[in-house]
Amino acid sequence: MDRADQLRQRINVTSGRRGTAITSPHAQSTSQIDALPESTSRYPSFSVALSPTQRHDLAGLGTAEKAVSIVRKHLSDRHGRRAEIEEDGDGADLRVSIDGRCERIEVKGTESSTLDWHKLKVSSQRSHDALTRGGASIYRVVDVSGPNPRIYVLTHGRHFNLEHEPRWAVKRVPPDDGRYPLRGEPYRYDLPHEPVAADDWAIRS
Repeated sequence: MDRADQLRQRINVTSGRRGTAITSPHAQSTSQIDALPESTSRYPSFSVALSPTQRHDLAGLGTAEKAVSIVRKHLSDRHGRRAEIEEDGDGADLRVSIDGRCERIEVKGTESSTLDWHKLKVSSQRSHDALTRGGASIYRVVDVSGPNPRIYVLTHGRHFNLEHEPRWAVKRVPPDDGRYPLRGEPYRYDLPHEPVAADDWAIRS
């Protein structure tokens, strides 16, 4: 039984359809696939050793910046001066030329030591087009704060597909500073100059 058959059988069992064949891998939900254990050996990968000084230099950077720096280090260590590395600016993060061969790279970092598929997002149409039509690959950098981060090279159509999903913009609620305590609350307004009845002036003893 190959890997694909094992995955189908596991999905059948967890969904209560033991022994029912799945005709298409697209019939499986993304959450089902992501929840299955997988062997990362099917993805090309590279381990990058960082010295204490290099880790210290990266400590003040965000996850994305750490990931790009780690990829740059890996390419420089592996190819030396043969690698010309520059920002891509057309949907990917980096463009690398090695002996006349160009490679475009979309860098995605995570603090996790796993691929963390459910957090792996492509945020722009240009990045989508670069990955699906422009020959770019995803370099998924895991454990970006560790001494030995690992880079997984993921190719569209072979290792992953892109599914569109709607997103909502998150807007902060203005702080309630107490300057307008009656805003949104019902209240009664009594006219201060309303006529007073004669009986109201009577002196009560």
